Amino acid sequence: MKHTVARIHSADNVLVALADLPIGTEVPWNGGFITVTEPIPANTLTPEGLAPGQDVTMYGVLVGQAREAIRPGGRLTTANIRHATDFYDEAGSRPRPEWQAPDVSRWQDRTFLGFHRPDGRVGTANYWLLSRWFSAKTATFRCWKKPWCTTWATPAAKPTSPRRASCCS
Repeated sequence: MKHTVARIHSADNVLVALADLPIGTEVPWNGGFITVTEPIPANTLTPEGLAPGQDVTMYGVLVGQAREAIRPGGRLTTANIRHATDFYDEAGSRPRPEWQAPDVSRWQDRTFLGFHRPDGRVGTANYWLLSRWFSAKTATFRCWKKPWCTTWATPAAKPTSPRRASCCS
């Protein structure tokens, strides 16, 4: 049987419709069926229904609260759900996860492949890969082609100016 809905995270109390579900569609879920109570255009629906003020959990996190009662098989919209998030305390009264810097010793003797600017800042050359839809005869393509080929043709080539390539002047 083709799957018509998915629960993204085990803690979710909503489902994601994987295709448009017309009213009356019987969706298999947890050994039973959910009857879609309104047209659901590849959106979210609730399998058990939601009471006013009840949390809406999606992706394993709190994303909103029901503004009104939503019947099982009902669609979730911005009209019947209001935004809500879990509590976040920047002051630190909640324990923060410990973070340990990764070991970067294997890159310690590596060099920077960018360039140093006169004001002390650094930069990197940005390269764009152009697809075939750019005609080789256009001025735009010729402007991009020259710095690209020059920089990659010789390993010691200096990066092109972050301003305009010389072929564009």
